[in-house]
Amino acid sequence: MSKRKLSIFEFETKNKNRYIFDNVTGLIIPSSNEDKFIIENITMGEQYILNNLVTRFFLDETIAKNKYNYIKTLVDNGYFYMSKEEKYLSVEECREMTLKSGVFQLILIITESCNLRCKYCIYNEHYPYYRTYSNKNMNFEVAKRAIDLYFELYQKKKENGLKRPPMISFYGGEPLIGYKLIKEIVNYCKMFDYDVQFYITTNGTLLNNDIIEFLVDNSFNIAISLDGNKANHNRNRVYIDGKGTFDTIVENIYLLDKIRKERGLRQPLTFICCYDDFTDMKNVIEFFETLRKSIGDFNIVFNEVYRYDTTYYDYCKYSIKNDYKFYSLSNNAIKTLQELQDVYIKAQEENKEVSLTLKFLFQIFSLLKFRYQGFMGILGNACAPGDKIAVDPEGNIFICEKAVQKFDIGNVMEGIKWDKVQNIVNKFLEIRYENCADCNISRLCEVCYVHFMSSDNFRFNSGFCNDKKRRINKALSILYSVLENNPYAFEY
Repeated sequence: MSKRKLSIFEFETKNKNRYIFDNVTGLIIPSSNEDKFIIENITMGEQYILNNLVTRFFLDETIAKNKYNYIKTLVDNGYFYMSKEEKYLSVEECREMTLKSGVFQLILIITESCNLRCKYCIYNEHYPYYRTYSNKNMNFEVAKRAIDLYFELYQKKKENGLKRPPMISFYGGEPLIGYKLIKEIVNYCKMFDYDVQFYITTNGTLLNNDIIEFLVDNSFNIAISLDGNKANHNRNRVYIDGKGTFDTIVENIYLLDKIRKERGLRQPLTFICCYDDFTDMKNVIEFFETLRKSIGDFNIVFNEVYRYDTTYYDYCKYSIKNDYKFYSLSNNAIKTLQELQDVYIKAQEENKEVSLTLKFLFQIFSLLKFRYQGFMGILGNACAPGDKIAVDPEGNIFICEKAVQKFDIGNVMEGIKWDKVQNIVNKFLEIRYENCADCNISRLCEVCYVHFMSSDNFRFNSGFCNDKKRRINKALSILYSVLENNPYAFEY
């Protein structure tokens, strides 16, 4: 026990009921002063604890004994106390972890060029740690080598039990600028005996009849960036000349829907919606609900514009003084999100149907309810480097499409450099041991390598950390307040 430290978090519902979250396993149990005393003093021994339960908490001896035995059994099985050992990985361990892990995806950054200049894009001047726009375009030779390397690694992972089919994603910039190359890649993949799943993330402006037919016929999973209603979308998602893109994208979405229906195909369609402090989320939700009535079901990923290591929000505050009509001040995100959450929570408490769009917006509650329970690996929720490999136009390999360019892990000519993977993993672990070891909700945090990357090194992001703690603490309290009234709430 001397090498383990207590890692629990106690929270309270609006009915004043208390619960203990076990950060080691994800278990949540009802809490009382007696239970917490046993957990916190388990190393003092059985007789000490039983005496206190009887004399201090006035428990019957039989009840005290039963409580002690219950908690002691959990502790003996690894609950509540987390190992203090700091473990780092060797090159071979990194390689083995990657080859034995699950999800495996190749992301081809087809181009670093883009026909838009979205104001919150991480590749503009507001995000100094990331690359800027460029005219670099991938050629077929680089793509071919990337695919060959990917299939080689995929086969090794398959031999270790991987059951999912290969996944290849096209990313940018705007990947459809390289539409000709995408067609070549898809045709090349058909030469292999794999049922490849294709994904593309696009701004939607370049979609036309030919491109849509190709994507639909090849069963692409399509993700389109669309920030809701016209006013909110056009505030940030603009062409190079500053003109809004909303009308073009919506027209293309209806064309996509028409072609899918003509072919009787309904591949998954996802919209990626970004919002910031000045977004009227009620208008955004209303827009997507109206769109759903027209084209049927789709998924939505809501992303709050990242507020750390950026000057974007400073830019917004400056812009308000000159162009305030584009910014929702009275009905801002804080106000409208709270109003929407109140509606959503009330419906969950009363077991009433809620819109699918609201379920996507407040997905955190479902994710917490159906959280993974069990012992986690040393990387927490971060993937094993190599679960995804992203290849830039020049053939450099990165751990994902969002990684800072300084931290490559190889290239398509020479393959993955496992010593570089080891360097990233161990820098990540070092920061976690130093800054996250005492966090009692760390297993609920999605922090990964990208959150710790700066232009030339790794560093802890305290702003991100504090924000996550606040949100998770609040969400747990709301979740269990609702579940006390309706155990079936927040079902998918």
